[in-house]
Amino acid sequence: MSLLFIHGGMGLDHTYFRPFMDPLAERARLVYFDQRLAGRSPRDGTSPVDLACMTRDAVAVAGEACRGKVIVAGHSFGAIVALSVAASHPDLVHGFIGLSHGLSPTIGATLASYVAERGTESQKSAATQAFGGKLETDAGYVSAWRDLLPLYFHDFGQGDRGLFDRVQFSVVAFTEFLAYGIGRLDYRTELPRLRMPVLFIGGESDWCERDPCGGSIGAAKLAPNGQARLIPEAGHFGFAEQPEQFRDAINEWLDAVATGNEPEA
Repeated sequence: MSLLFIHGGMGLDHTYFRPFMDPLAERARLVYFDQRLAGRSPRDGTSPVDLACMTRDAVAVAGEACRGKVIVAGHSFGAIVALSVAASHPDLVHGFIGLSHGLSPTIGATLASYVAERGTESQKSAATQAFGGKLETDAGYVSAWRDLLPLYFHDFGQGDRGLFDRVQFSVVAFTEFLAYGIGRLDYRTELPRLRMPVLFIGGESDWCERDPCGGSIGAAKLAPNGQARLIPEAGHFGFAEQPEQFRDAINEWLDAVATGNEPEA
């Protein structure tokens, strides 16, 4: 069995999954990669990077690096890519995991509302700059992320737990993310078609769970074999705040998938 992890951002890279997800290697082959224009991948592309392109990239990685049954796991924006892979390649993908997903058309408005309610003046300014498409350099992107990051945690008292120590930030990838209209499109329409096991995991304190479309629980209800787990005292990067609980939730689900005894929705 292989777990293919697809990072979010956009403009981040695969390294933020590590070391938090690495212990899952005891029971599955872990495959991480940097999406196009992100991290250590080339940034000199001239054609638009849309969902179809990112889906093809992920499928190519799976074909090259995965072994046995393939489970695609996407975090945040990466959940959109993972769902696209699962929906378009049911012959390849055996299961789908959405971590702190952003599949609904109201997720952008949910974030804007959350920043307006909870953010400092500096954070509101950073959000306006970032999501208004006004960031032009990697350094500016890093600065905006650092300002906004406390809003993505349940408790930022311990900092980011080294989450971004190795991330190579890419404003080019983030700009493509904005151009594609993320946060205004509804990707949940793919869920009813999935016949494979589906798991959504979110942090109880994640702003995504405030989404009027229902967050993790609402998305799981749309999938015929969907399950949802909410982890206490965890935010958008909850696997860094509560790594054991996130891994336990994944392992329990994988155990059921491996034996064909997935709990009923």
